[in-house]
Amino acid sequence: MVTLTGKGVCAGIAIGKLCFYKRKERHLHRIEVLDVQAEIQRFWQVKQKAQEQVGALYEKTLKVAGEKNAMIFLVHQMMLEDRDYCSMVETIIRQQKADAEYAVLEAAEGFARKISDIDDPYMKERAIDIRDVAGQLSDLLAGREQETLGSNGPIVLAAEELSPSDIVRLDKKRVLGVVTACGSVQSHASILAKTAGIPAVVSAGTSLNPDDEGKTVIVDGNNGRV
Repeated sequence: MVTLTGKGVCAGIAIGKLCFYKRKERHLHRIEVLDVQAEIQRFWQVKQKAQEQVGALYEKTLKVAGEKNAMIFLVHQMMLEDRDYCSMVETIIRQQKADAEYAVLEAAEGFARKISDIDDPYMKERAIDIRDVAGQLSDLLAGREQETLGSNGPIVLAAEELSPSDIVRLDKKRVLGVVTACGSVQSHASILAKTAGIPAVVSAGTSLNPDDEGKTVIVDGNNGRV
């Protein structure tokens, strides 16, 4: 038996088959576009859809987790409306003749890196939020549908890290527990997992091995062990 030690987020014990979340790949390579202005227009049109999608996440979280926790997604909406971010996306598209999918991720990564360098847990959470919002926007631009995580359950879901939007999209009837290699107990994702009552362990380290897919695991959210 192998035991991993992390940090318990939500008390409780979960036993089930391990299933790794395989996030759909988001391309970080630039594709040259011929009509820059049309690409900028596409960005603005899809950004509106992203705001509606985040609004739906807010409403869903409001119903099940209360206003305090739902506020996370109001912050996400504010990020989508941020003038500096939108201006940077436009600049990347215009100057590099880049596709919008690349531009929204590249712009977000630039902001996230700057914030991550600040030695402040609150600011580091903002970096995670920025990447989460940009990922949702990139998915919409690429036509990738949002999936309900754990719909092939019952399972224990494993991932390198989960975002707040990932947690809200969990099928809570089928996801028995959660374990991540990274993350902190103060993260928005951890707070949402705790509110949902899902036994969870974060920061379990790189010993989480995709080759262990399908094996039976025990998630001990009380003591932070897997």
